[in-house]
Amino acid sequence: MITSANTSKGISYYWDELKNLSNDEKLQIIMLLSSSMRKKEEDKEKSSHYTKKMLSRFSGAWVGEESPEEIIENINSSMAVS
Repeated sequence: MITSANTSKGISYYWDELKNLSNDEKLQIIMLLSSSMRKKEEDKEKSSHYTKKMLSRFSGAWVGEESPEEIIENINSSMAVS
């Protein structure tokens, strides 16, 4: 049982707003909340997969004569304020 002693202020506020809803309305809210939680996990997994895919696709893709240090120096010098 949820008591006011172990709930946050935000939870208490929402509970006060929702406690008088019908059981069907409460179930609909539960379904929406559950769905939103699953969606966030799915998005996180998709994002992680996409990041790994892009890193593996482009890792080592740069081909050039300059060393990494020279490239960094060129970038830094082009950004220097005169």
